[in-house]
Amino acid sequence: MRATGCKQEQAMEAQVESAKGHGAGRSEPRANETTPIASVGNNISAANAGWSFGGQTPTHFADHVRRSIPMYAEGHKLACELSDYFVQDGTACYELGSSVGELIAKVATRHAAHQNVRWVGIDSVEAMTLKAREEHGHLGIEFVTSDILRFAFERANLFLSYYTIQFTPLAVRAQLIRKLYDSLLPGGGLIMFEKVRGSDPVAQDLLSSLYVDFKIEQGFHPAEIIAKSKSLKGILNPQTSEENVQALREAGFSSVFTVMRYLSFVGYLAIK
Repeated sequence: MRATGCKQEQAMEAQVESAKGHGAGRSEPRANETTPIASVGNNISAANAGWSFGGQTPTHFADHVRRSIPMYAEGHKLACELSDYFVQDGTACYELGSSVGELIAKVATRHAAHQNVRWVGIDSVEAMTLKAREEHGHLGIEFVTSDILRFAFERANLFLSYYTIQFTPLAVRAQLIRKLYDSLLPGGGLIMFEKVRGSDPVAQDLLSSLYVDFKIEQGFHPAEIIAKSKSLKGILNPQTSEENVQALREAGFSSVFTVMRYLSFVGYLAIK
């Protein structure tokens, strides 16, 4: 990272402290003991404004997320194909919010012939890290429990962020994206998938309604859909697609474009 990044890091440290308890780096919320716990599907339960990536979530996460995010597998496939343009010998590739390690494992396997690539999956939840090591540790991937807002990245050719940055506080999001930009080598890429808000109230209503239809088609009970939505209050912080593109451009990325979209689920490629 350039020398000018030191002040940015210090400013981020201060803002991270103030953001604790509001989802910084996918941190774990503390549910009130009197808050009812409800099923959100796949043997996962959560409290109002108390969604957690810990507890029993890692055990059932892979199945739950496939049913929750449209074109989840297709997004993984596209990320793997896009990675061909960035992975090189002797560089580093990071996944932010690597959860149980599925995506970075697919990318690392695809590029097994490359030499001396450092593969690192970062997640703030230890249970996710342990599950990822159990499933994919044999591939030579480092799975690290850390806050992505604090992690010291090496110079990299590729960052993967698959529905992760949406869980970081808006107060530090721009600085996080700039940190990723500064950590990339020239020509490096950020593959970022995010859930987005509609650009206006009509669009938001339509997208929300169609997403509920999708989840019902996936077999979720209406009560589970409501419980999941309530559990994410104050934890999931989506922006509009236009705001995401603007943040990437303001960080310095020379080329930013949408590579996939289905309803509120959008994939971007940003190139330094």
